[in-house]
Amino acid sequence: MRVTYLLTTILLFGAGCSEILGLDEFTPQPLTDDGGTSPSGGMGGALATGGSGGANTDAGSATGGTPGSSGSTSVGGTQNGGGTSGSDAGTCAPRSIETTSPGVDLYIVLDDSGSMGEDCELAGAAVDSHWCKVIHGLAAYFEDEANVGLGVALNFFNNGYDCSSALGLARPPEGNSVAMTELPTHLSQLRASLDEAAPTGGTPTSAAMVSIATYTSELASETRRIAGVLITDGKPLPCGGNAEIKATARTLLDTTGIPVFMIGIDGADFVALDDWAETAGSFEHSDRCGVGTACYAYDGGGGEGVASALSQIASKAATCSYRLSEPVNGPEQLRVSLTLPNEQPRDLTRVSDKFKCSQGDWYFDDNVHPTTIEICRTSCGDVAKAGRDSVVVLEPCSSAP
Repeated sequence: MRVTYLLTTILLFGAGCSEILGLDEFTPQPLTDDGGTSPSGGMGGALATGGSGGANTDAGSATGGTPGSSGSTSVGGTQNGGGTSGSDAGTCAPRSIETTSPGVDLYIVLDDSGSMGEDCELAGAAVDSHWCKVIHGLAAYFEDEANVGLGVALNFFNNGYDCSSALGLARPPEGNSVAMTELPTHLSQLRASLDEAAPTGGTPTSAAMVSIATYTSELASETRRIAGVLITDGKPLPCGGNAEIKATARTLLDTTGIPVFMIGIDGADFVALDDWAETAGSFEHSDRCGVGTACYAYDGGGGEGVASALSQIASKAATCSYRLSEPVNGPEQLRVSLTLPNEQPRDLTRVSDKFKCSQGDWYFDDNVHPTTIEICRTSCGDVAKAGRDSVVVLEPCSSAP
């Protein structure tokens, strides 16, 4: 009797709805051939029309109802009687992950050939020579409080150079060179080294480049970014020329990702310097160009522009490294978005490592426990022009009820 009463009630309710909606008849759905029922859910109310309920199966699952057609509130059937339906969908909002720039280390190798002009002491009277202006510019840069925490190593072209050596020059701190340490810890050593050196000898640029490649490779780490800086006013002689310099720089960049930046002093071959700098992974810029309005090397003038050039180099050395400020769940789902001037944001493509950069835009330093996102060199030039803030790291969106 109870079953009959309920069935009668359902049929009457259906009939009532038929009249309200202006339908001629109400036709219940038959049983399916496989023994499971497939009734449509109850119809929603007329004023606030709910969705139709989902279908039941023998396994007990139920699909949700279709959305209601109108009304401020939509009410579908409950699960196993149609499932709730017509509720507002959850919102999806990706969360921006804060990132920081890793520390920077610069290995500076200075041309101390005779063409750099007359020697001077940092504490003595100023001398109008390339050499004197350069060492005063370097000393001022090292003493600047803005550079506290910057790693600096210093060497000179004629410090034990050997054209056939795998080291190129004496390895810091041998001779009058200074090993890599963060400023201002070794400021007195740097000043003493600049005073001890003097502009004599030739311009073994190729040996200097070999020294940069060897020393920076040894010091490369996951927590800091290292780059070489070559400062010169002359053409390479002895120890090879343009081909050897470019080959060493390209191998360093391709195998380690370490760039080398060039600063030319008046008298330098800026066409060659620009070619070296582009090959060595420097970024195109429009500041202090020795040739053209867009260039890769930096013009240090008579020596007075060295500090300014170094400031720009230090800011770009870690441009494309983004340290994650917190562990993230599901790092493989992180999105990296780039927004260039006058363009819409676009997602960059992840690759497995730096050797796959021809196929995408960025990679993790560690695919299992990542701490840093590295932008590939192919995309890093755009980032360098637009600035670090052009890149945003987004955590996968989450649904809010």
